[in-house]
Amino acid sequence: MVETKKLFGYGSLVWKANFPYLQKTNAFIKGYKRRMCQSSWDHRGHHHFEGRVATLVEEESAIVHGVLYEIDPEHEEETMKKLLHREKAGYIEKYNVPVFDLKTNDLITDNGLLFYTASGAPEFKGEEPMDKTAHIIAYARGPSGKNTEYLFNLQKGLTNMNVHDPYLDVLVDRVHEVIKQGSSYIADEIKPRTKVLQTLDSATVNAVLGINVIYYSKERVIGRVLATSKIAQPAQIVHGGVNVLFAETLASVGGFLHVPDFTKEVIVGQEINCNHIKSVKVANDESVAILGIAEPVHIGKTSHVWSIKIYNENTGELVAISRMTASVLKVKQRSKL
Repeated sequence: MVETKKLFGYGSLVWKANFPYLQKTNAFIKGYKRRMCQSSWDHRGHHHFEGRVATLVEEESAIVHGVLYEIDPEHEEETMKKLLHREKAGYIEKYNVPVFDLKTNDLITDNGLLFYTASGAPEFKGEEPMDKTAHIIAYARGPSGKNTEYLFNLQKGLTNMNVHDPYLDVLVDRVHEVIKQGSSYIADEIKPRTKVLQTLDSATVNAVLGINVIYYSKERVIGRVLATSKIAQPAQIVHGGVNVLFAETLASVGGFLHVPDFTKEVIVGQEINCNHIKSVKVANDESVAILGIAEPVHIGKTSHVWSIKIYNENTGELVAISRMTASVLKVKQRSKL
């Protein structure tokens, strides 16, 4: 008799299976720990802003709780095609995994199948700082929905099994804090400038338009703006001028992160262009937003060049492309520091 294929799920499979199965058993595996360090550009994010989903990291003394599915042999071929599509972003198959019954601790099978990310895969982000992971999850979304839905449903699924993942619980709490506070991720190398960064969004055009810079680093600056009637033109789509202003804001913030002495140097726009590619209809609630990503093309002593792309946060579609040249000007003393 041919043994039926048994699949161990520890991520979205804990709470969502889109294939027929004969049996579902709460289970666990040994020698691994669950971490949200797999980038997701296909389901919970896009290539320009990748979300984070679960994968496994080897650790001899650890265990991972999840669900074991006994796949229906009559639908095995179809099911495997679905799974390979579902796990296409960097995951690989691993067989011969011992899986144990959560209730009895007995071995269910020594030939379990699971999907995980190889450590050398580009989608594997390693154990990045939890604060960075939390901020990414708080704001990322993709074709399958918000990244937060994935995380919160995974925790809920484990809770329904009467088990807890301490790492996951701490991460969930941190994501809730980020959402509640609307906080931004600030890379370690620029944290000394945190106080100044926190003043940039207040009492300026940023506050008027609701520009929220959510990710600060020298390599990229990410911001978002809710697409409401406040930034609309008469046709009830995002005003093209807002795209330009948004782009210049992000590039200026990025420039600020690069100047050697931010107390005596300022960044001012010298030239900017913007190609509007696709319109974004505004909404009366907070269901639609635009996401801007600024990246440096050239960083010199007296001038910078920045490339800025703006996306529809919901669909991932490119909305506008902009390029800005900025001048670095000397001042006697920056005000309001």
